[in-house]
Amino acid sequence: MLLPFAVGHALRPWLGGYLARNENLMAKYDQAVIWLIVYSAFSHSVESGLWQNLPIQAIVFAILLCLGLLALFMLMARFLVRRLGFSLEDETAVVFCGSKKSLASGLPMAKVLFSGHPGFGMIVLPIMCYNQIQVIVGAILARKYREKIEAAHQSVAAHASENGGEDR
Repeated sequence: MLLPFAVGHALRPWLGGYLARNENLMAKYDQAVIWLIVYSAFSHSVESGLWQNLPIQAIVFAILLCLGLLALFMLMARFLVRRLGFSLEDETAVVFCGSKKSLASGLPMAKVLFSGHPGFGMIVLPIMCYNQIQVIVGAILARKYREKIEAAHQSVAAHASENGGEDR
């Protein structure tokens, strides 16, 4: 994982301008790579017979465990940030980044660590569940944080206009 990062960083002086001008194309490329990684992992789990051999209780347990871990990490991050007196914008960043575990990096590492293991699909099942739960919960929380931040900004603007702009 370090080699592609180092090569990309070394090529930045030559490619940086192009990438900055084509931000949408790069975002689509990034999403396509992640989609292919997820597709590959899911296909591998289907091919290995994971879904036929794994009891439904194990899948439900994995999903509940992932939900619990995500909630624990997000609540801890939120508690610590508030306790330290950070802004709402900082809280948003910490809650999202503190709980983020990437399927794009987790699956390649698992492939290296467990290559050839017959239970590979079962090993990566929690990673796939956690990622999907993270995306769903993240979408819900992003909307709620956006509403809170917009309301806070409107409150500050209203207070400033009431005081004739003295607070600015």
